[in-house]
Amino acid sequence: MSVHTTLKKALEARESQNLLRGLQTVDQLHDFSSNDYLGISSNPEVLRLLDEAYQVERNRAIGSGGSRLLAGNMSLHEQLEAFLAEVHQGESALLFNSGYVAN
Repeated sequence: MSVHTTLKKALEARESQNLLRGLQTVDQLHDFSSNDYLGISSNPEVLRLLDEAYQVERNRAIGSGGSRLLAGNMSLHEQLEAFLAEVHQGESALLFNSGYVAN
């Protein structure tokens, strides 16, 4: 049996048991599950200071938090993935918040 067939059967089994998870876009959420448990990366004062210093867009979270699956997916993530896929002429792109998570 090929690896492709084995993986396909495993995915079908998970799907039949309702065990598949997927990303949902949520732009407004409370973070109780990431490494940013103090909320520093989305603190309005920190963002204001960054906006003054680096002219970044306000009201955007910054820094590495937790998994997008648990801590939340944003439309900004999806826009960047689409941009990266286009730049690198790929079918798609996928961002990870750290090398550890990517592995």
